[in-house]
Amino acid sequence: MSFIKTPKFKIDYLDVNDHLNDEVKSVTDFPKLKDKYEFLIDNKLPKNRTNFADEYKKLSYEFYHASIHILRYVLDHRDYNDVIDFCSIPMMFNIRHAIELILKAAILKQRNNKKNTQEIFHNNAHNISNLYNILNTKPNNNSWLDKYLINITQEDPSENLFRYSMNNNFRSEYTFINSIQTMLVSIYAYNCLTEFYFGDHVISEKDIDKFKENVVKYSPNGEYLIKENHGFGHMYTWQTDEQDLYKQVVGFRDAGKILFLCISNKIQVLDLPMLYSLRHSLEISLKSIITMLHRYIKDHLKKPGFRDIPDKAYATHDFKEIWEYGKRIMAFFVTENNWDPKKLEEIDAAIMYIRNVDKKAGYFRYPTDKSFIYNHHNNIDYEKAYNTFIELIELMENFRYIIEDMNDSVNEMLYMEYNDYE
Repeated sequence: MSFIKTPKFKIDYLDVNDHLNDEVKSVTDFPKLKDKYEFLIDNKLPKNRTNFADEYKKLSYEFYHASIHILRYVLDHRDYNDVIDFCSIPMMFNIRHAIELILKAAILKQRNNKKNTQEIFHNNAHNISNLYNILNTKPNNNSWLDKYLINITQEDPSENLFRYSMNNNFRSEYTFINSIQTMLVSIYAYNCLTEFYFGDHVISEKDIDKFKENVVKYSPNGEYLIKENHGFGHMYTWQTDEQDLYKQVVGFRDAGKILFLCISNKIQVLDLPMLYSLRHSLEISLKSIITMLHRYIKDHLKKPGFRDIPDKAYATHDFKEIWEYGKRIMAFFVTENNWDPKKLEEIDAAIMYIRNVDKKAGYFRYPTDKSFIYNHHNNIDYEKAYNTFIELIELMENFRYIIEDMNDSVNEMLYMEYNDYE
């Protein structure tokens, strides 16, 4: 048996929460993206990789360690409301995804890495309880784990609970979540799985009893999410509406920054969780800005090229489908404000490059595609990819601030004119 340790690394609040450039006044002022975004070094498939179980286990451990680094950042800075509210989201996603991957690794191990396992994965996708029940053997006398995995599946059947905006019913039931205790319970469940199926511990022997006591106190019946009745030190699930993605955009972006700091300081290899966090932040940033900008141009929707936002722009992971409509909206503002149209071309090229690398949001999240063909993870310039994602995410945020500022100025002018008339 072995102990899987996450190295300690303290990250300062300001290292992650650096503010956007308040001096940016138009898209023309944004940094030049050209030639920066081609982060895939080559397209050669890695050879002699047939141990699917090991690959899924390895990536599961990466997502687990990613969740621990985010947890430590949350614990160090929990007095900041934005940290506990925003960073709890990717933290809980990462540990949930680690559980899914370790179950898939165990299935592959029991089935001797047979490729026909892909049908099982396709049919059960993110259903953790079903994946667990497919396994031939399970930990003895651990009914708590059965209940816990069932509860995860009931609360989050499609792994979308924390990736996208939370609906009103969920936020009404879970106004405040004790995300730290939720994480500690999840770590215990993860340890049960890694110990039984792979002989690895993520909790040391001297700490295991504390974790068991914690489970008895906070999750006696396998509860997944731990409710609280106040927001002090706990995650507040408030949103402006059911399409509000701001917490998710910032949370996953900041998770990417936290993990990049760990990587650049040679603390641990966390490349794929980092890039998935940033890729997802960019996806929902685009969806969010499309929704927001659409409201500003609703009076122009009868013009050629404009229509209501298609459902596929929200439902898809494909940047091509999302950007198809977003580009039209942004082009409207570029034209109306006489901004340099070349900047939009640069943004378009970068987004489409990312789309061609990762069409369905699985490239950084899984070792293989759905046909069990390995993703080319050894061929990525991770620093270049990080910089590309961060620039695009912050560019979208700056674009949103500019439009909001313009709208505020118009409203202020109308208000002054109204008062003068009175």
